[in-house]
Amino acid sequence: MDLTKDIRQKIEALFMQHSKAMVQFAYRKLEDSHLAEEMVQKTFEEACKHPDKISGDKAVGWLYGTLKNIIKREKERAYHKMETSEFDDEKLGSVEMDELMELLLPKGLTKRERGLILARVGKDLSYKEISELFGLSQDASRQAYNRAKKRCQYLFGKDPAK
Repeated sequence: MDLTKDIRQKIEALFMQHSKAMVQFAYRKLEDSHLAEEMVQKTFEEACKHPDKISGDKAVGWLYGTLKNIIKREKERAYHKMETSEFDDEKLGSVEMDELMELLLPKGLTKRERGLILARVGKDLSYKEISELFGLSQDASRQAYNRAKKRCQYLFGKDPAK
């Protein structure tokens, strides 16, 4: 990409001034430091592709707006991947705790929901381990587990909001 010296300096100055705060902002949304850094990097790549957007007084607002959109797309991509990926019960292995948990879990949970609850509660896996097991980001695995837990509460007749 052929950027003029002025535009390159402007982007570098914006990066030096705002990238740390932008990474912190992204981290609060994603709870994954590497992914947060990647999203900020993508934001500045977009700035290089659209130098006209950062030429005025609204450059910082444009950067944050672009970062928000990139984060939103990443979350949607992760959610879609989670919803469409297959889960294999064999990955968790079989132990007595699994059998006990299966008996205790309510009917009506999907295979994926059962797998998430078994991984987190039955196997005491961390969200990092669950993310690797299910092929998701840590944020997506945390969200998926929380949805499965709420569905479980709902099926037990408890209000998940309380």
